[in-house]
Amino acid sequence: MKNQLQFKKQLQKLMDREGLNQQEMAQLLGVSQPAISLYLRGRIPPAEILMKMAQLGHTTVDWLLTGNTPSSIPRVREPISQYGSEYTLLSYWRELKPEARSSLLSLIKQLAK
Repeated sequence: MKNQLQFKKQLQKLMDREGLNQQEMAQLLGVSQPAISLYLRGRIPPAEILMKMAQLGHTTVDWLLTGNTPSSIPRVREPISQYGSEYTLLSYWRELKPEARSSLLSLIKQLAK
């Protein structure tokens, strides 16, 4: 019970720090938004999801579960390619056909000027 309370507190801290809502967090972790809601109520996710969370927050699984940050434990520093709305944008980009990508890129260049 204590671990569950600590985990939900740490997960909320991570999401706040990264500026992510439940849907964005779900997309980054490859889970559903209801799963994130369960995690925020204290359900401990599977190990592979805990690792992804640690990677996302550049922290440790230990920190997620206990709030402890021992200096002797290396932080997970594997890169997460994109965050939040940038990740969502790139997800849609990957689904576009080459012609649509070219047209969209031209439009973005014009808007940036």
